[in-house]
Amino acid sequence: MKKARIISLVMAVMMIVATSAACSPQAKDTTSESSTPTPGQISETSEGEKLKPITFTMFVAGPGEAPPKDNKIIKKIQEITGVTIEFEFLVGDMDQKVGIMIASGEYPDLIGAGQARGRFLNARAFVALDDYLPNYPNLWKHYEPYLNRLRSISPDNKIYILDIWGREYWLNDGQDHFYYGDYNGPAFWIQKDVLAWDGYSNPTKLDDFFDLLERYYKEHPTIDGQPTLPFEVHSQDWRSFCLKNAPQHLIGGRNEGDVVVNPETLEVEIYQNKWYAKEYYKKLNEAFKKGLIHPETFTRNYDEYLKVISQGRVLAMFDQQWNFQDGENVLIAEKKYERTYVPIGVSLTEPRCRITDTRATEL
Repeated sequence: MKKARIISLVMAVMMIVATSAACSPQAKDTTSESSTPTPGQISETSEGEKLKPITFTMFVAGPGEAPPKDNKIIKKIQEITGVTIEFEFLVGDMDQKVGIMIASGEYPDLIGAGQARGRFLNARAFVALDDYLPNYPNLWKHYEPYLNRLRSISPDNKIYILDIWGREYWLNDGQDHFYYGDYNGPAFWIQKDVLAWDGYSNPTKLDDFFDLLERYYKEHPTIDGQPTLPFEVHSQDWRSFCLKNAPQHLIGGRNEGDVVVNPETLEVEIYQNKWYAKEYYKKLNEAFKKGLIHPETFTRNYDEYLKVISQGRVLAMFDQQWNFQDGENVLIAEKKYERTYVPIGVSLTEPRCRITDTRATEL
């Protein structure tokens, strides 16, 4: 552990490996947001030269498991860079863990800050990376178009955190534009068997969505001998977005956290106290009274949430796929493909405003 401000590279070492694989960057967004000079080339290790081993420590401000030592990516990183990463994932309360770390002033080499990025930034826990990035061609190639965006989150307009989102690489033939058939963002997710049972009716209105769940539930009160759970609402700690974020999407909003942004005027409004949020929570209340939402859904921790999904008895939920993916992977491993999920676009039954109207409270 090192005392003082530590560099938060997050995925830097991984990106060195990923961008070494002769990948072509996506064509769009090729104009740089910065006039920073072109980086100089760093000396390459001659073939056969053995890299001096080094170990970095990394804290991830979220639950998870460290990859095994025989993981192919980990072994490839060690082969190319000589780097071994000792992972520590969050156990227990995030605020308490981060508070202790900040109070002591002792940090690991790398930090996956996640939802705690604001606290680390305010504590000046990180070293600015502006002068380092140009020295690493692979990282520079990846991040150079987004330098202003990376700087915008800090009060002194410097780069402290390297986010890993926003760029895709096509590994086959170098084509930059391609159809990406996977989706792992926010949506109302529903089991494939539920849609198949109803002739693939694909409900698009909130009332029809819950009506389908209710009809299927009456015909299938149990799945594999366990009680069916028609609609799960996960709401533990920062993953409470499973409960809170649905209203913005029901009126055609995008995934913009706790606000709705008017794309024409860029005006921002909090949506939790608007009529469309009330309509959604009213529908959840009705579903709860009908037994479509189990009382234990509001007390399940994250591991328990993944467990009931992995059992194949959760019919639907509002979530982001990456958040429940580990539970779904169990179903895939067991070849219960009919119990896996697809996202569907759901809106309110009678929308009374457009996403471009920011005065929703007056409608």
